[in-house]
Amino acid sequence: MPPIRSLENTLDRNTVISWHTNGVGHTSRPAGWYVGIIGSASIAALMSAYFGNFLFAILLILSGLVLALLSARGPDTVQYNVSVRGVQIGDQLHPYHNLTSFCIHERDEPLLVLHSKRAFMPVFTIPLPPDAHEHVRHVLLHFLIEENHEIPYSDQMARALGL
Repeated sequence: MPPIRSLENTLDRNTVISWHTNGVGHTSRPAGWYVGIIGSASIAALMSAYFGNFLFAILLILSGLVLALLSARGPDTVQYNVSVRGVQIGDQLHPYHNLTSFCIHERDEPLLVLHSKRAFMPVFTIPLPPDAHEHVRHVLLHFLIEENHEIPYSDQMARALGL
């Protein structure tokens, strides 16, 4: 990470870009969706009990209930900050020395894709407000290199399914 002194002309020590989102693409579901989840779990549990696997039947019922309850709850509001210290997602700060590069995708909605040095979950995808992606790019270019990264397949599937 370059020293902050070299950035005094372009970035203030307290420069922060801040925004929040209401989770990832949460969609309201009709009542039939919940009935389908509970019904599918119940049928699978009955079949499992019929074949003598009662523990798996209980697990299926509990899984269906948890899925339905978590889907009904809706997303949490997540606060994002980009500053000279790093990128903050919620309460977790990711310092620039733990990140390798970034990319901003501007297709349907602007997305910030960050690559980290972590072995587990090395890619973060952050939704950007439509009017702030150039300012975010300006700040990040002082600390990270911009490379063309694809949006992870798991993230594309989650957005397509409304999860």
